[in-house]
Amino acid sequence: MRTIQVFFAAARLLALLAGCSADQMPTRPVELPGAGPAGDVQTITEDAAWIGPDGGTLHVTGCVLTVPTGALAESVWITMVRHQDGSVELGPHGQTFEEPVALRFLQLSGGGAGEYRVEWFDPSGQEWVEVPSQADPSGRMAPLDHFSLYQLTPLKR
Repeated sequence: MRTIQVFFAAARLLALLAGCSADQMPTRPVELPGAGPAGDVQTITEDAAWIGPDGGTLHVTGCVLTVPTGALAESVWITMVRHQDGSVELGPHGQTFEEPVALRFLQLSGGGAGEYRVEWFDPSGQEWVEVPSQADPSGRMAPLDHFSLYQLTPLKR
């Protein structure tokens, strides 16, 4: 049983790393306001699956990734990791799509979905960049054209 678990963990890691070059990967962990020392970032949930032209869905704590039909021309090993700092890492990094995929942050606390924005980590500028997103009945949804590291951030007042 342990051998199978190690095999799948290694396969997930290899799939994630295969899609990233050193200059494309965000520096992880990232220092976030209120997140504590950068070394404290830990994975809290993860999901992965082969998703192809028929689309599919991945789930982690408080988030859902929906890949619609036609977004991918061929099957790709998709990974989704929710970190303790609240960020969501989607892989393979840099993966693009024919149609946007939907990243939905669920069960927002401390206010309505309209009081948040979605951001992705731009490795070239080493900064968080806002992603167009909208509130919906289940939380905050962002249509994505590529995979990277994403987070939900409260709007500044």
